[in-house]
Formats: sequence, structure tokens, C-alpha cells
Amino acid sequence: MDSQTDRLAMLQALGDLWHHGGIDFYGVFEMPYELMLGMDGYRPTLTVEAAKSDEIALSDTITRQNDNAIYTVRAREPDGTGMVRLVLEQQ
Repeated sequence: MDSQTDRLAMLQALGDLWHHGGIDFYGVFEMPYELMLGMDGYRPTLTVEAAKSDEIALSDTITRQNDNAIYTVRAREPDGTGMVRLVLEQQ
């Protein structure tokens, strides 16, 4: 992504509104299928701006606004372009 404005525009166009600790932010939710260590399944992830992810700690809960689904953040995977993929666990 070229700029914070571009990243935000992409997240708003492709993502959902989420809530954490009094702040609202946009993120792109995905549920990719993965095979790891002989076990397979779906791993929910949320791609957000790195600046927003700095305010979210591991084990924090976040809520998707459109359906009030609650997820716990289990890992952070920065991509080096100003975005971070949060690995989630549904509650």
C-alpha cells in the first residue's frame, strides 16, 4: 500500500467495522483453510492497519459490528507494508 489513506480506503471498501476498547476500526476478515502439523481446519484472521493493531494486545477481544461476533486475538503477523494480520479465535 502506498499510504495510510490508501490502506484505509481499501479496508473500508473490502472490510467490516470492528470494535475494541472504545475504538472502532475497519478490517478484512477471512477464514482460510489450513493444514498444519497434520491437523486441518479453518483459521479466522483479520487484516488491519498496523497503527490500529498496536492498540490491540494478544488475548484481547474484538467485536465485529455487523453480527456482534466476538473473537480473541491469538497472534499478530505484520506484513511489512503497514498492515497486520491478526489470528483470531471465535468465542
